[in-house]
Amino acid sequence: MTVERFPVWVLVILATIVWGATLFILGTPLSWEHAVPYSITVTTLSGMLFCYDRWIWAWRGFRRLHGVPDIRGTWRIAIETTYRDPNTGERRPTVHGYAVIRQTYSTLSIRLITRDSASALTASRFIIREDNTVELAGVYQSDPVVHLRGRESEIHYGAFKLSVAGTPPHVIDGHYWTDRSTSGTIRYQRLSPTIADSYDDAEKLSSSSG
Repeated sequence: MTVERFPVWVLVILATIVWGATLFILGTPLSWEHAVPYSITVTTLSGMLFCYDRWIWAWRGFRRLHGVPDIRGTWRIAIETTYRDPNTGERRPTVHGYAVIRQTYSTLSIRLITRDSASALTASRFIIREDNTVELAGVYQSDPVVHLRGRESEIHYGAFKLSVAGTPPHVIDGHYWTDRSTSGTIRYQRLSPTIADSYDDAEKLSSSSG
């Protein structure tokens, strides 16, 4: 199955419609007195859903129910690519860097950072198979540093499909493809639950972890 992100505001609107329609069908006159317990219920429910989306979903017992892996933190990455330098025609060596992952139940942000570029998700989806194996599919935009544009690399887009391994996850790997007719493999290895704000911060985390 795929994990869908369902906005809370849709649930609130639907609950309001169902509540009002039910009272109307039962012949109960609608008044502001009915709104008081309902507003309390909606406020409480919204708060609970907010807490679930931000924190509770990641608790071990709940993860067993919904199957979404907790992959928050900073990861080391290694990229093997078919891309060739336009100036020399040589295939690039393995690219090393970091992936910084921010996650709630309803959102996922993955930012890949190397010395020469940064990539960010534009769309993503977890795919949970019947045997409980988990895959992650997505589309991203890659932005090389300014001095490389027009010389070695340009802004480009790509897609990927990755397998998430381990409980808790410790390795993520798979393939990617780009609109530059290149492809390759990518491997994530968990570094730290700490979120690095930059490449230098990730380097410090890597150095301190050995």
